[in-house]
Amino acid sequence: TGLAVFNPEGRLVDFLDERESMGLIWVLNRAKNRVLTVPQFVDGEEELISLRLIKTKSKVVVSIGEDGLPVFEIKTHADFDVLEHFGIHRGLSYVNFINDLERTAGSQVINEIEAAVRKSQQINADIFGFGEEVRRQQRREWPQYRDNWSEIYPMVKIIIECETHVHGRELTV
Repeated sequence: TGLAVFNPEGRLVDFLDERESMGLIWVLNRAKNRVLTVPQFVDGEEELISLRLIKTKSKVVVSIGEDGLPVFEIKTHADFDVLEHFGIHRGLSYVNFINDLERTAGSQVINEIEAAVRKSQQINADIFGFGEEVRRQQRREWPQYRDNWSEIYPMVKIIIECETHVHGRELTV
């Protein structure tokens, strides 16, 4: 339901709530056995659809922005199965309905990641290991950031993308 955040010296800095924790877990490729319940609006009525995560993959791409600071692009891909559909609409057989479902699920994943990013920058804790990604992907640039990473981290730009796919249907009610 939440995670504790410690600084490099081992002192407790803050806690992540459930949503922020899930955002971190998406980025670190640790999301397993996840069920996402998303609302879908059909003819003005809200129907809840539960999606079971099949597989997910996230990667972080680092570039250097025009301002000289690192820019992080988090790219997440998630595949889901429909676990349950609590509604009377038979929309699961329509392509547009599935496309809307994929967009809604993707938005929910992005919101969770954004919450974790916002919190980590607010408490100035690089819980994602972005500094290590700069060191790996931008070797020549890293020495200028290394000693000041704790001052730089809250100012870096982070772009989040999520591609979702909804596959087979296990149970529709």
